[in-house]
Amino acid sequence: TAENVYKNRDTLFADSPHRNNICGGPSGGDESLDEPWTDPEIQCGPICALSGRPSFKSIAMLDMCYRYTDNTCCYPIQDAEIADYYFSLLEAGDRCKDELIFPKLRLRDAFCLGCDPLQGKFLVEGKISVCSSLGNDILPWKFDECGLMMVAER
Repeated sequence: TAENVYKNRDTLFADSPHRNNICGGPSGGDESLDEPWTDPEIQCGPICALSGRPSFKSIAMLDMCYRYTDNTCCYPIQDAEIADYYFSLLEAGDRCKDELIFPKLRLRDAFCLGCDPLQGKFLVEGKISVCSSLGNDILPWKFDECGLMMVAER
């Protein structure tokens, strides 16, 4: 389950080549990296697949992807951009932005994959691959109750 992934985050990549040369890995740290990655207090996580940098603790609270504030691949400005796209999509529905429905929470999970330090697990040959439960939870028809319609239905 997702909870187990988050609890076991440090052991999942213990033998991963992504940890080499980072956080005191076999070849030591990479001194050429800019802050905050050279700070050993902040550093120490798997490499973020999209940026090629280690995950870090955000200096400011992330609003949209708040689960990843303590260990993230996103800066607050990227979190704000994710929120803009997410809410722009939901505003296409009559009530989607205001109503709390489960598919909307799962859609947020999908939008926040870029902030997840385990994002490399979801990239397969350059494409995002998610588990079937997440894919099924965000199927377009699941948003019918909040008024979000597919283009063909408009």
